[in-house]
Amino acid sequence: MTTRLQVWPGIPSDWDRWVGDDRVGTSERSMRLGIARFGSAFRTFALCDGDDTLVALGGTVLDDPPANRRSDPFAILSGGCTDVGLIAEGPHPWAGLQTSDVLPGLMMMHPNWHTRPVGPLARDPKTLDRFVAALLDWAADKGLAALSFLYLTSAAQPLLRALASAGAAVVPLASSCVLDITWADFDGYLAAHSYKRRTAIRREQRHLAEQQVMVAEEDLAQAASELADLRCALVAKYGGTPRPEKERRMIAEIRERFAPEETLLVSARSQGRLVNFMLFVRESADWSAVLTGTDYVGGLSRFSYFSTGFYHPAARAPMAGIRRIHYGFGSWDAKVRRGCRKDPVWAAGLRLNAGEQSTAVASGVTHAG
Repeated sequence: MTTRLQVWPGIPSDWDRWVGDDRVGTSERSMRLGIARFGSAFRTFALCDGDDTLVALGGTVLDDPPANRRSDPFAILSGGCTDVGLIAEGPHPWAGLQTSDVLPGLMMMHPNWHTRPVGPLARDPKTLDRFVAALLDWAADKGLAALSFLYLTSAAQPLLRALASAGAAVVPLASSCVLDITWADFDGYLAAHSYKRRTAIRREQRHLAEQQVMVAEEDLAQAASELADLRCALVAKYGGTPRPEKERRMIAEIRERFAPEETLLVSARSQGRLVNFMLFVRESADWSAVLTGTDYVGGLSRFSYFSTGFYHPAARAPMAGIRRIHYGFGSWDAKVRRGCRKDPVWAAGLRLNAGEQSTAVASGVTHAG
């Protein structure tokens, strides 16, 4: 087979046709929610045979370390992100290196921390070998120092094997938390927990009731302004710079890309004041938590977070036909205590040697773009 690497700016219009049935975090509209963090540098890399796309993946060329170290391959692979749970136990294949050893570099990562190849041959070993070879050849031609992959999901296992065969260091990165819906109602959700945990959940709910905190579903359009305020409070709590316009823009994009029936906004209010919310979007039979916010005044944030984020959605999901709820990274212990399982993700890094013969030449791969 004679194939070529095609590179497009942004996300091509055919993307959703390549995604298949598993659309969580990988559909075009989900990708576009987070693409702003890459600016205009985001590219789609596709291995094509004629007009047919065989496999595709998104990425960007990094000239400098990203502002967010959670998307900085050098920081992650050198051991600079253990405090936020990324490759917490090692190994760190780029430990001891300098940024100049790996930058500029090509980083393959999807905007929503959910990276996997798409396309009809996205799991075919021989095609993935050619794809990796073509990426290496393209990166070498551009004079790049390294190729890295971040947040590769379980669906990317065949790609991980292809990367390892090409000489990349493949390491466990972290775990994303997923709640599998196996019950018919909230009593069923409680029954899936130990007696001690059931007691703790009921105690948390009683505390909110005693504080007259009301947990309910709300209309996203009507609550949008309040959500932005709580998002800013959360950002400030964790040392960030609140940017109200950015938060409003994100909420507007969610409303634009997802129909009202595809969103679930769960709020907690105390005497009418919004104290916490969790916003989910739906793809197929899955919900993904995309935004949360908290008012830290008054001491109601902790228990209201668990109720809006876990207990109400767990009760509502069976009625909505939801099979899984995706909660992403961080606060792993708290999420596991509320029924989540850990779904591992991986990272990979390969430094390029300009003096080596390109592996793509031997595989008959040409490239365009």
